[in-house]
Amino acid sequence: MHEDLLSELCLVQCQLRGISQDLSDSISYLSAVNAYCTSIERELKFVRKQLDNARKKREQGSKKIKAHFVTLRDLCAQFNQDDMEQ
Repeated sequence: MHEDLLSELCLVQCQLRGISQDLSDSISYLSAVNAYCTSIERELKFVRKQLDNARKKREQGSKKIKAHFVTLRDLCAQFNQDDMEQ
């Protein structure tokens, strides 16, 4: 009777070790997957920010001031001619 209970206890102990090892493996796998998901999430946020910035530039247009200054009267005619050609 004692021997049967002892062998059953040993069997349950072995099963428990196996389950514990499986749980440990699952936790390790889950940690790796979480790290990968965090990395992908950060990359996605970065790409979304780049896309938003590109859209803003397209919608708002350039903020450059498009002006020309001609200081010599002799260059004024040349500037007007070059401007017409463009």
